[in-house]
Amino acid sequence: MKIAVLGAGYAGVSVLENLVSTLPDLSALSVDVFDKSRSFGPGVAYQEDSETNLLNRPLKLMYLSRRNDFRDWLVQFGARDAAADEDGFLQRAQFGRFLQSRFDDLCGAVRAAGGRIRIIGAEVEAIAPVAAPTHFISCPGRAAGPTMTWSICAWAPIWKRTPTG
Repeated sequence: MKIAVLGAGYAGVSVLENLVSTLPDLSALSVDVFDKSRSFGPGVAYQEDSETNLLNRPLKLMYLSRRNDFRDWLVQFGARDAAADEDGFLQRAQFGRFLQSRFDDLCGAVRAAGGRIRIIGAEVEAIAPVAAPTHFISCPGRAAGPTMTWSICAWAPIWKRTPTG
């Protein structure tokens, strides 16, 4: 099964999390993850930019796939003080590091099962249906070809865009 994930921030990591947790055979999985920022995991929203940028939601409401997964990660990696205040507003970059960690773990799980994940640091400029349910994805500077066609296409940050923009 070939899948393209467009955007490797929160929504892209969430797509990978759902694929890994629901597909019975990861060895048949082939995923291409596209993100122009090359910041796989944190995306733009949770990047390492300023320690003063805080989350706009308290810790108890920040998670990826299950309640408290971010808090559990903080405890696991030695940030017990931050994890202790469930009503606290933590640095955005801390959540980005959590997403990066999950992204790396998910990629590792797919690869360990014999599946394939390819990370593509490029901007997607177009998505076009070829023959249902196949889509063609076009990136600037990349040659078109059979490796650029997917049977399933999941895209995160641009899912509301129309063909006209």
